[in-house]
Amino acid sequence: EECQNYIRVLIVTGKRVFTCGTNAFSPVCTSRQVGNISRIIEKINGVARCPYDPRHNSTAVITARGELYAATVIDFSGRDPAIYRSLGSIPPLRTAQYNSKWLN
Repeated sequence: EECQNYIRVLIVTGKRVFTCGTNAFSPVCTSRQVGNISRIIEKINGVARCPYDPRHNSTAVITARGELYAATVIDFSGRDPAIYRSLGSIPPLRTAQYNSKWLN
């Protein structure tokens, strides 16, 4: 039997742990405290932050200003790779959609 939730993003920043998982092809991200990992502080949609499929790669980083930069495929079929900026105080931003010259 295959697992239903694969953790694809795991970032520790200060006293916070930010995780994103595939959640049975419905990506979800959570923020937790290092000292109390079972308590969820915040839960957000993981689309564009985590792939739907655990077989797709992803990478992510959180800046000192709290902005998340994630690089992954952001559609269910895995045909739309993107670098996506979210969180923090500035509006979300992504690379051009379906433009294979941006990411190869």
